[in-house]
Amino acid sequence: MSEKERKLKNTRDRIINIYIVRHGKAVSGNKNPHRPLSKEGKKETKIIASLLKKSQISPDAIWHSGKLRAEETAEIFKDILCVKENCIKREGLLPNDHVEPIEKDIIGLNESIMIVSHIPFVERMAGFLLGAGSSPLVFDPSAAACFQAEEKRAWRLKWFINPCLLKRF
Repeated sequence: MSEKERKLKNTRDRIINIYIVRHGKAVSGNKNPHRPLSKEGKKETKIIASLLKKSQISPDAIWHSGKLRAEETAEIFKDILCVKENCIKREGLLPNDHVEPIEKDIIGLNESIMIVSHIPFVERMAGFLLGAGSSPLVFDPSAAACFQAEEKRAWRLKWFINPCLLKRF
């Protein structure tokens, strides 16, 4: 097997993770119509990102919806996890967008991606990846889940963390 073939095989055989994250808590639309992250939202997002860093989790790229609260959440994860790629605004990640086009995009990837989006998108995406009719997971603000590709890109839930759990410890 040539070096080029070996590299291609290694790329295809690589374990692919899709991280789905709900943006952190945002200020109310009455305070600021752009709805940036609140102080609590920034704090919780930093705690979750730091926990992932301790677990040596680092996606290859981060996609976000373009809404300010999602972009700020993505930037916190990028900085703490030392993601080399920039945070990328992606079409199709808004709250009511359909999940199928994004799932089709990630099937062809050979890299791990973090998707930062909103309710109901994140819950529908989780349900879609798991083949469930409805979402089996409830994403609080700053919640994160990891889905791992198995053979033929069937997905399984590897882990899920909600910040409400951290308040109990």
